Amino acid sequence: MRTRDKTSEKLGKEALNAAFVQGDIRAAELAFLTIGFCLINNGKYTEAITESEAMKELVAVRFGTRSNLPAFSIITGVAYRHLGFYDRSVQFVLEAQKLARSAGDNRSLVIALNNLGIVLSDSGEMERAIEQFTEAVTVCASMDDQQLSHTARSNLAYVLGKSGRDEEALVMLEETIKDAKLRNDTYQWGNSLDTKGASLLRLGRLDAAIDALTEAATLLAGTNTVDTLFALHLHLADALTLSHKPEEALTELDKAESAVASGLTAPQRSLFCVAKAKTCETLGRYKESSALYREYVELSSLKVAEQGRVAYKQAELEEQRNRTEGLELDLLRRTERMVRSQEILIAALASLAELRDSETGAHVLRTSRLVALLGAEMVRTGYPGIDERKAALYASTSVLHDIGKVGISDTILLKPGPLLPEEIQIMKEHVTIGERVLGSIPWDIEDAKYAEHALEIVSAHHEQWNGTGYPRGLAGEAIPLGGRIMSVADVYDAIRSKRPYKSEQGHAEAVSFMVSNSGVLFDSRIIDAMVNLDSVITSLYS
Repeated sequence: MRTRDKTSEKLGKEALNAAFVQGDIRAAELAFLTIGFCLINNGKYTEAITESEAMKELVAVRFGTRSNLPAFSIITGVAYRHLGFYDRSVQFVLEAQKLARSAGDNRSLVIALNNLGIVLSDSGEMERAIEQFTEAVTVCASMDDQQLSHTARSNLAYVLGKSGRDEEALVMLEETIKDAKLRNDTYQWGNSLDTKGASLLRLGRLDAAIDALTEAATLLAGTNTVDTLFALHLHLADALTLSHKPEEALTELDKAESAVASGLTAPQRSLFCVAKAKTCETLGRYKESSALYREYVELSSLKVAEQGRVAYKQAELEEQRNRTEGLELDLLRRTERMVRSQEILIAALASLAELRDSETGAHVLRTSRLVALLGAEMVRTGYPGIDERKAALYASTSVLHDIGKVGISDTILLKPGPLLPEEIQIMKEHVTIGERVLGSIPWDIEDAKYAEHALEIVSAHHEQWNGTGYPRGLAGEAIPLGGRIMSVADVYDAIRSKRPYKSEQGHAEAVSFMVSNSGVLFDSRIIDAMVNLDSVITSLYS
């Protein structure tokens, strides 16, 4: 733990002891917030949850009440967010909002609004995130807390940028930077400069982005916020790579990795792999780049997307067993089984289609890798409506895109030649058959996200940007995003694959077709992502 953070935690514990002696429950809550955020800032997420539970018991003993305080729900919710438990995080942060509103506690309300906004933005729900941050800014206007107000405005600017409103975000950030300078608040100053650099990077203003990010790195050096430092060095690495300074980018990547002393979490490792793969590609280290992209594919699969959750449960299970009531413990065990059953179910469903046609199996494997690569690149370049979690879900459920072929006759499915017009119409039915297959599965509430993303891919992977696809003739952004990504992967692989009635075509021919139909059959920004991955896709097929 860094010296500054040790000091903050020590002061928090001293304030907590004093509050207990004086019988001041509000002071105890504020002191616990300091302690909790110190733990979270240093990546000690499970310890923060444990401390929150322990504090509830202490409050019950000291103050004679078991009523929850917003601080406990805030710290628990924020820790769960970092661990990847988004649903549980939302549950606790919403509880904190409710408690804060009923108590008229504006400070806790703003903290809860800020953190729910971050969860929603991480989940790709940008409009809802903007609502949370806007309310936080509004509430801060009636308070005398410049630091909290700055955080709310900086968060709002951050999510505006991620929503494609970078110019609007930059105007707001200039105000927050000026405010932080006047208060000599180096942390808020550096954090706003990092957000500014990310917006400039998305706008392609590379020199300005590097300047802002470099200044931010200087200001934040030695601070105690692990996630901020990791993201900052990753942003700077991206900017340097795009500016054809890959050696300097590697230095920043090393700094990003070392910022997380306890080791990168699965989501952090995933972002790190994408950034380093692009840098290695620029250096001509294609083998290393390909290996990093393959690692990202693994991290984006269903098994590893849930790895952080399962690992957390396994690490904490014994402690939970000693201090959790039987019903809650049973829920933890069932959640572990649910994660494993999701993996098994999706693999089993995909294998149904593979058993009917061996080429389908190879096609499924290749296209799932392409979907993972495209999703990673879209996240990196700031495509609206997709984040790491959504990209991982698309990658894992993409193996189901042709599940409907289980209902197509072998005579048509395995025909060694071109299909007749009436046979083509029957083959097209595999989309609606696939929808019925997914609809017939008794998905649990916990499985809803998997079902939702799988349905996007199964139902829309043959729709086309200009509305000439099937089965519904959807056009443009009316086509679900998962279907748009799957369409690009599906068509590219079809062009590259040998069939009894057609020869295999090379990468150049496939890309030429895809680019010529950008904005016609395909979403042009997804085609841009594919072009960015040119050498990686080539190595994947070789």
